[in-house]
Amino acid sequence: MQKKIFYLKLNQGGWIYIDSLIAMIILSVALIALLITYQQSTSSTVHAKTYSQAALLAQSELEKLTNLEQSLHSNDLLNEEVEREIDGVKYKVSTIWTKPSLEKAENIYQCEVKVQWRAPIAKTDSILSMVSYFEIRR
Repeated sequence: MQKKIFYLKLNQGGWIYIDSLIAMIILSVALIALLITYQQSTSSTVHAKTYSQAALLAQSELEKLTNLEQSLHSNDLLNEEVEREIDGVKYKVSTIWTKPSLEKAENIYQCEVKVQWRAPIAKTDSILSMVSYFEIRR
């Protein structure tokens, strides 16, 4: 009986290599999954940061125009485009004035503020647009 047990232990020596190979494959798959998750979370964080910054730029531009609303005349309504760089990201802020086709509102103008940017890890440009309406004297 003792010889059989000893004989079985000698034959199982190759299984250690197979077991360790399988364990290394499982560990590799788990590490790759963790790395992919980390990369995606980093990408999401950068996108959220740049999107929030773009929203703040658009909102501050509209607030600036709201504060100037009483002093604006229809001759002052010029489409503008300004570039700003914040934390290494270039934002292009465009102010576009249009006169909506409203019959009863002759002095109402639409102001659209567009912010366009490309995050450092993004492949395409992102655009955020905010619209507000102003009553402008002629």
